[in-house]
Amino acid sequence: MNFNFLLLIFELLALNSLLLAIHRLSPRYGIISIVGISAALVGMMRFASAISVYVTVTPDLRITYASGLFIPTILLVVLVLYVVEGIIPARAAIVTIIGVDLLSFLVFSSLWLHTLIPGGGLRADREVTALLVNPSLRTVLASSVAFGIDLIGIGILFQALVNHLPRLPLWAKSGLTLTVILAINNVVFWALASESVDEFVAFTPGSVLSSLISALLLTPVLAVYLGHIAPRLPHFRGLERRPTFALLFGSYGQIERRLTRAETALRDLMAKYIAEVDDERTRANRLRDFINELVHDMRNPLAGINLRIQILGRTGDNPEQRQRQLEAVQLQLKHLSTMVDTVVDIVRLEQAPHSREGTDLGEFLSEVFAATHVNGEAKGLLMTLTLPEQALTVPMDRVTLARAVINLMDNAIRYTETGTVALAGYRDGDCAAITVTDTGIGIAPDEVAHIYKRHFRSPQAARETNEGLGLGLAIVKRVVEEHNGSISVTSQKTPSSGTRFTITLPCA
Repeated sequence: MNFNFLLLIFELLALNSLLLAIHRLSPRYGIISIVGISAALVGMMRFASAISVYVTVTPDLRITYASGLFIPTILLVVLVLYVVEGIIPARAAIVTIIGVDLLSFLVFSSLWLHTLIPGGGLRADREVTALLVNPSLRTVLASSVAFGIDLIGIGILFQALVNHLPRLPLWAKSGLTLTVILAINNVVFWALASESVDEFVAFTPGSVLSSLISALLLTPVLAVYLGHIAPRLPHFRGLERRPTFALLFGSYGQIERRLTRAETALRDLMAKYIAEVDDERTRANRLRDFINELVHDMRNPLAGINLRIQILGRTGDNPEQRQRQLEAVQLQLKHLSTMVDTVVDIVRLEQAPHSREGTDLGEFLSEVFAATHVNGEAKGLLMTLTLPEQALTVPMDRVTLARAVINLMDNAIRYTETGTVALAGYRDGDCAAITVTDTGIGIAPDEVAHIYKRHFRSPQAARETNEGLGLGLAIVKRVVEEHNGSISVTSQKTPSSGTRFTITLPCA
């Protein structure tokens, strides 16, 4: 059993697992920790290359300690940073690693020069070539070029696989990228370092095979980390689509995409703001038109009141005439009061949405009934109230909803000469229902579709009474819809058939 090779495998898996564990803790300690350790590995790689330690796998295959342990580890770190963190951290790691690599080479070269210049040397008469970097410029250049291509190419190849093979799993893309880049590293190195074709043919297959062994050993580690651990990190990028050469030119693309996103967000914000302004303008225009109409309508009762007051001044001591004029003035004032109440309701509805509080439906209906039953009883009608059998909580703006139900009750009393006006509340499935039922004049079938329009009054209702502006039911429907509810009506145009309005509201 080749224990030396097993030791190398253990070192490879342990070192990479340790670096991935450090990366897992990067949200707490920062990316600089793993980048710094990777840079330190570059210096160790230069030292290991200088002393040329190797491990024999088979009689025909040797793995150098530097290329078998440090290069796969450094490339794995760069790949993980690119996949998880994005372009900028990966690029920073590449620049740091290349910088340390060049610095290490310069230091070793400087040491070598000191041993050659008179006055310098090694302690204990050690051999210079045994401890210092090989002075062959061709070998050094080949190593640096191959390593640089690896560092840059790993992000480009991975992004190409992401863009063109979207169905390939993340771990497979990562493992394939690492395998290909390690193979390219050895091919490029021996293509530049070999002095002849025979030398290239002799050394390249074994080097490529050794890189494949390292890649196969690290692929399961990548699969576990990128497939199950890294996605839980808050900054995980994963299979983010970027240009293939984003690692080289990605900053400009990122800036462009961020500007595009900012422009889109600004446009959306402006569109929302314009929509809100348009909505407010529509509300203001609607309110202005309504007030103009109402001011115009108010002129008639005001003119009538003014005329009655003038007549009162000429009635002298005739009590009957004075009483008739006072009753007429009182009727006009009541009409004006109705108009003012309507203005208040319309203005309140056109304001911003009101807060709604959970309210017991039975308690609410009791208050509405207390405010309306006196008018009905004074007219000789039978007023009834039916409360829910169980407590029902309804989110409501108590003031506006009370005005709506009171409006329905007032209409029922106004258009019912004899019989009953009933207010009831009950549960209807997941909703609450409020009904106002009367035995009044009813509504013709062809008029039902128009009763919620502003200023609409049926001919018969207009003959029954001059009171009202034709706005009450429009306000009721608006209030119910503001409460996410619905209103319906059933009526038959037959004597004493009456009308039933049903309001359905969501429960809390």
